[in-house]
Order: sequence, then C-alpha cells, then structure tokens
Amino acid sequence: MRNCVIGLVRGADQKQSASPPLPITWQGFIQSSFPTDKKNLVAVLKTGTTKWWETCAAWGRETRGHDERREKAYLAYLTSERLINGPDRGHVSDRSIDIGMTECGVFAALGMPEHLNQTETAYGTTAQFVYRSGRLYVYTEPGRGNGPNVVRAIQH
Repeated sequence: MRNCVIGLVRGADQKQSASPPLPITWQGFIQSSFPTDKKNLVAVLKTGTTKWWETCAAWGRETRGHDERREKAYLAYLTSERLINGPDRGHVSDRSIDIGMTECGVFAALGMPEHLNQTETAYGTTAQFVYRSGRLYVYTEPGRGNGPNVVRAIQH
C-alpha cells in the first residue's frame, strides 16, 4: 500500500513538471528546453530581426491575446533590449497611453500611427505620432542616457 501512495505522489509530480514554470527573463527563454518556449523564442526572434517597432506591436497583440507564454517571451525580449519601461506594462493590455511610456509601449498599446513627423534637435530626434485621423497626437522626446524615446505630451 505504501508503494502505491508513493507511486501516486511521483505520478502527480511528473504531471506538474509537464509544463515547466514560465521563464521570467529573456535568458530563461533561451535556456528553456520546453518546446512551447522554443517555438515562442523563434516567433520573437523572427519579428526582432525585422524592425523593433514591429516587435513592439506584436507584443501588444500577444498581451491582449490568450497565449501567456508568448506574451511573456515578447516582454522578456523587449525588456532585455531596454525598449520598454514600467509605465508601458500597465497600459498595453487596455490600449491606453500615458506620459512616461516609451515609443515601443505606444506602438504596443495603439498600433502603428497613421502619420509620423520627426524633428531633429540638439538633444536627439523628437517625434509626433498621429492617430485616429488626426484626433490624437502623441509627442515623444529622447529618453535619458541611452534609453528609448518617451512620451512627453498627448493631445486629444
């Protein structure tokens, strides 16, 4: 009887290990041997090798989707590349934007703008993103240090 109980406990442990814990860093996804994590790694790298803003928009779609592991893979990648910040994480899922978000966070929350206007300044490139047929303007300016550009103004 004791062996049966031990066998049941071991069986329960094996079922729990079928889906390993979700990696929390990009390195964790790289090192994971779980097939779904490898598939997500390929998906992220595929968009990451094109243009960074497409990877940001893809993160937004995955955040509002149903695949938590893929969404976390995008999040880990964008965090490792220093393209997103804390305010981004709080607004992407509900498609809202706020002062302090990165350009990547805006693209994840709202998608790509209808128009983009850029201005070169002594401090770097500023941008104006035009959404909703000119009814929403988002203004960004260079972040501190080598950080990503951040939202400094929103006009409705």
